Amino acid sequence: MSERVKIKLSSKKLFSTQITLNVNDMNYGNHMGNERVLVLAHEARLRFLTSISATELDCFGQSLIMSDAMVEYRGEGFRGDVVTIDVYVPHEHDYGFDLHYDMNVGERPLARVKTGILFFDYQQRKIAKAPSAWKERPC
Repeated sequence: MSERVKIKLSSKKLFSTQITLNVNDMNYGNHMGNERVLVLAHEARLRFLTSISATELDCFGQSLIMSDAMVEYRGEGFRGDVVTIDVYVPHEHDYGFDLHYDMNVGERPLARVKTGILFFDYQQRKIAKAPSAWKERPC
């Protein structure tokens, strides 16, 4: 038996949003497709960045790129479900940070996701140092 992915959440939730699942999120099993979890995480990340006046192309003066992703599936999602996504920033370093996403439908667990995010200079096509304004952000 293979080892299962387990994502542990930090204690400080920074952001929360809700997304309703629609027919485009469903697969042949009549539940949410596994790839849609990353789509939900991306939308939650965009909403989180908007909440701190940032975007993926301008996060306090620098762009972002995703370096890795990990998904822990915890339950099924169905058309019409309202998914609450809580966002955490458990780890930061000189070149980026991790985001954790806890996805639930009411009290029913759906998934947990971890994405590694790096600051990136698209003109030079290489990672960049975190801008000082990121380190001084309000959350």
